[in-house]
Amino acid sequence: MTTATRLPSAPTDPWRSHPTQIVSIVDETPGVRTYELAFEEVAIRAGYTFAAGQFNMLYLPGIGEAAISVSSDPDHRSTIAHTVRAVGNVTDALARLAVGEQVLVRGPFGTPWPTDGVEGTRRRDRGRRPGSRLAAGCDPPPFAA
Repeated sequence: MTTATRLPSAPTDPWRSHPTQIVSIVDETPGVRTYELAFEEVAIRAGYTFAAGQFNMLYLPGIGEAAISVSSDPDHRSTIAHTVRAVGNVTDALARLAVGEQVLVRGPFGTPWPTDGVEGTRRRDRGRRPGSRLAAGCDPPPFAA
């Protein structure tokens, strides 16, 4: 039996957008990139938390916003990563951005996956019962979290 994963605490209202700066872009496959973002506000950067399976709204002023799963390690607090496939207006516009440009982020949203007690889902879970994960389709990046 798996226990429910606790929701992380948010430093502010998750409905409020916060400016981030793109600090790196990794081309994963054709049309798919991982964007590493850093909150510009130090207090937000220090207090922002999420759990595996949650997502953020990435907002590009004048273009729109898109719900994108967080694909970085929840224990890595200095930046957050989103792996994005360019398939629409917002994600195509995001694909045209470069390191140093700004993206607004709000969140996190969604219910995290119940990973408590499953070995291998988090680095600190060693010594617990074995577990595995399976992903398919076009949205496996959240499994990286």
